[in-house]
Amino acid sequence: MLFFELVNEFLEKHSKVEKESYKRDWYSGESLKMYFEGTPINEITSYDIKEWRKWRRQQMTYKGTVVKKATVNRELAFLKTMFNFAVESEWLS
Repeated sequence: MLFFELVNEFLEKHSKVEKESYKRDWYSGESLKMYFEGTPINEITSYDIKEWRKWRRQQMTYKGTVVKKATVNRELAFLKTMFNFAVESEWLS
């Protein structure tokens, strides 16, 4: 399964149904897809996530400011929840 497929499945089957923060999750998913989009989920390592964090902290917001650490932390929490969902759905071991 590719990363963008996991994001879409997670948003449809989990976030839309069980969370009030769907809109925030959608934005987090879009941000993460910019970096991981075509990567198979079973090939993403902790090193890749560390590199994503560095990359994300250098990105600019639509207001022209650097992405804040709190935003990166929210996106990281989304990523963790999404990978837990993938394990529960048996898409990852």
